[in-house]
Amino acid sequence: MTNGAKPVVIVADDDPSILRALRCLLSGAGFDVRVFGRPSELLKDDLPKTDACLVVDVHLPEMSGVELCETLDASAADFL
Repeated sequence: MTNGAKPVVIVADDDPSILRALRCLLSGAGFDVRVFGRPSELLKDDLPKTDACLVVDVHLPEMSGVELCETLDASAADFL
């Protein structure tokens, strides 16, 4: 990234131990890591306006990981 900001990784998983492990691993590798335990938390959040990598558990409460990705894709105009 040319502006000096760290690349962003967004993680959605309902297992707190997975969230802790991925946050530790990815932040140690130099990423800005944002973790969410529920899809609704991620959807309510002010997501970054820059490119980001999304790591999503397939089996989440409230909706599947696939449904979460579809919801984010459908609302992509809101993030631009």
